[in-house]
Amino acid sequence: MNQQQQQQQQQLLSPPPPPPPPPQQPVPITNEDIYMQVLAIGDSQQNGELRVNHLKQRVSGIEAMLRQMLYNQQQILGLLQQQ
Repeated sequence: MNQQQQQQQQQLLSPPPPPPPPPQQPVPITNEDIYMQVLAIGDSQQNGELRVNHLKQRVSGIEAMLRQMLYNQQQILGLLQQQ
């Protein structure tokens, strides 16, 4: 067998190469798409600020409650020590 026949035989035995992927057409981006993305970003920033403010209020409320509990415990402890 010469070299050309060996190459032909190997080509017959080897699996065919996978087909090339179909060319992807770029999707045109419209001004409306950009506007909607800007709105979404603005909404998420605003929502983030609202969440941060809400959490700050929750933390300050919990802090006040803990201070009150600590004060009450100190008062009770003081009364118990007096007895």
